[in-house]
Amino acid sequence: ATRLVVRAPRDAATPLPDPLSRRIIADFSPAALQAALTEEAADERLSEAQRCQALLTLAQLDSAHGRAAAARRHFAQVIRQAERLPNQTLHALALNGLGELAHREGNLPAARAYYECAVEPACGAGAPVLLALLSRNLGDLAFLQSRYAEAEKHYDAWQRLAAHTLDAEGRVQALQKRALAQLRLTRASDGRESLESAATLGRSLQLWGLHRYTLEELSRLYGQLGEVSLRRTMEQELKALPAQEFAHG
Repeated sequence: ATRLVVRAPRDAATPLPDPLSRRIIADFSPAALQAALTEEAADERLSEAQRCQALLTLAQLDSAHGRAAAARRHFAQVIRQAERLPNQTLHALALNGLGELAHREGNLPAARAYYECAVEPACGAGAPVLLALLSRNLGDLAFLQSRYAEAEKHYDAWQRLAAHTLDAEGRVQALQKRALAQLRLTRASDGRESLESAATLGRSLQLWGLHRYTLEELSRLYGQLGEVSLRRTMEQELKALPAQEFAHG
């Protein structure tokens, strides 16, 4: 249930109705959202930018619910409209959406092409949050294809952008993933440094779910390096973590 509280000064020109309590039934189901977005995207009373934004949200909803054909069609429409406006942010988001769709379907070459095409309009839009998203996606794709040196570069870009946008959770995740790429490249020292940086940040900001994963990886790495004392310290810190926490995603 959603409760709206309305307050008005006692000397308001228009008094509030009596009684003040109203019950309004609202439908936020996926089907209702899809219908509303479809109507908004076709509403010529709205600006083209507003219709394009509605179309992008509709495409993302299609993608999230497994309607791949509809998602592709709507993303393609967004790209055409965004080029005409022009709106580089919407253009980049649509290309990224197509990349994520291809990524989930296992079409990795297509996913990479879409992500890389999205970088130019994202830079043109000056959107660091969007560039961080693309860096993460390109890093995940490179890691999946065993291109670990490239993955490391993308994850490093992600953590730098996350620091710029004050996205602490994103930066911790980027450091964790950069460490995994470095370890796959048999650069244990660099991987250790990345994990220790993630641990320092997660500990200071109390990001306990992410911090648990970092400590587990550090404990494993210290064991492999023969750092018995440090491994014991990690295990003790793991036991002392708060009972309630978010799981690592």
